[in-house]
Amino acid sequence: FIHTTMTSSYFLDFQNEIVLNREEILVPLTTLEQIGQFLHQIQLTENKTNPFGKSPRKANKILKESHKDILLSLCNVPGLGEKKSRLLLSKFGNLKAVCK
Repeated sequence: FIHTTMTSSYFLDFQNEIVLNREEILVPLTTLEQIGQFLHQIQLTENKTNPFGKSPRKANKILKESHKDILLSLCNVPGLGEKKSRLLLSKFGNLKAVCK
């Protein structure tokens, strides 16, 4: 649906039909060029995996990778090396507890 001055009188009915009656999502785009960008973004998000929908083995791998990221961010704190960062993480469990 292209919202123009000619179609603006029908837009409210169209919006009600799509959103309320059919329970679909209506995404406002201002130009036709945005359609390609929008479809590309949808494709990128569909290709991403859900870490909570995986097997325990894959979930552990994802958890270990996130643990590495937390460890690296802790190592960036001046005065903290890898050894102290690992010690802090093992003692407190997560980054939020370390910050307190």
